[in-house]
Amino acid sequence: QQVRRSDLALERTYRAYERNLADTCRLARREGIPVVLSTVAVNLCSSGPFASMHAPSLSAADRTRWEGLVGEASRLEAEGRWAEAADALTKAVRIDPEHAEAAYRLGRVQVQLGRDPDARTHLALARDLDTLRFRADTRTNAIVREVARRERGVRLVDAEGVLARSSPHGVPGDESFLDHVHLTFHGNYLLGIALLEQVREALPEAVRRQVSGRTLPTEEDV
Repeated sequence: QQVRRSDLALERTYRAYERNLADTCRLARREGIPVVLSTVAVNLCSSGPFASMHAPSLSAADRTRWEGLVGEASRLEAEGRWAEAADALTKAVRIDPEHAEAAYRLGRVQVQLGRDPDARTHLALARDLDTLRFRADTRTNAIVREVARRERGVRLVDAEGVLARSSPHGVPGDESFLDHVHLTFHGNYLLGIALLEQVREALPEAVRRQVSGRTLPTEEDV
């Protein structure tokens, strides 16, 4: 089921998710159960969109121009002419800003050029525009952060930020993920260490008093 980012059903889903997450936090608080929420990291750099759709308003003439630019970019990429490929893809994205694959390819070319901020922007955009929505998107993680900020006593782990900061170019990819969402050993280690700090703080005082004082194990030790 392909779903555009502008689909009203998706907006209803976001609102339901926020209500459900907030309700879960309140129920836990009422029962005295500590809560740690985490954002969801996904593979942005080496997992492209599963499906793309053109903007509904795209004219036949604009689609022809778009196809010409994307075809030209493919040739330029094959020749390693990254700057020229980036120019062609930038023009294509301006013509059709809703096509996920074009945004992804632009982000990948920007990685090659070392334009990391632009690469992060377009790779995240490609994830958000993906019409087969198997990955947590920008809005999903914004909801997690907002609920954690708003609900009393809830702790937040920003897994998305942790993996981004530990990734080349600040964009998670093959070093942390086996595919679009499932973590490698390295990714699991990073996530485990990130979770540990907040989970430890949520433990009862009697348990925290028993801390051994040992340093955390390295990834190699684990």
